[in-house]
Amino acid sequence: MKMTTMQRCMNYSVILLMTLVVMTPLVVGIYTSLLPTEDLIQGNIFSSNLSLGNYISAICETPIIRYFLNSLLISTLTMVGSVAVSALCAYPFAFIDFKGKKIVFALILATMMIPFEAIVIPNFIPCCKMKCNKKDMLV
Repeated sequence: MKMTTMQRCMNYSVILLMTLVVMTPLVVGIYTSLLPTEDLIQGNIFSSNLSLGNYISAICETPIIRYFLNSLLISTLTMVGSVAVSALCAYPFAFIDFKGKKIVFALILATMMIPFEAIVIPNFIPCCKMKCNKKDMLV
């Protein structure tokens, strides 16, 4: 079915509106991060003196580079492990017929549907009780 010019204009209008809704918080966040702290405290959000001072102080006063590298390391190891385990798990389902294949596949899908928070929080609480959340224990 061919779209009329009016339908096409409506589609692009909806897409433009959705883009504005999604991008506005990002643009506002970047803009306010460039404002000096004094202007933000005074409520002066329409300032002309934008600077990278907040970024410089964040890099100089906190170990943010180390935090970034820790996140990069954990994300990379998680991705590699997930791909490796997924490939090992997917091979039998794709190429081998075995008894109970559909039941095992349904169980795997069911475990994937468990929310991440339902897994992490019960693991976090014992770690806190064992004092594993101290700064010197981190990577």
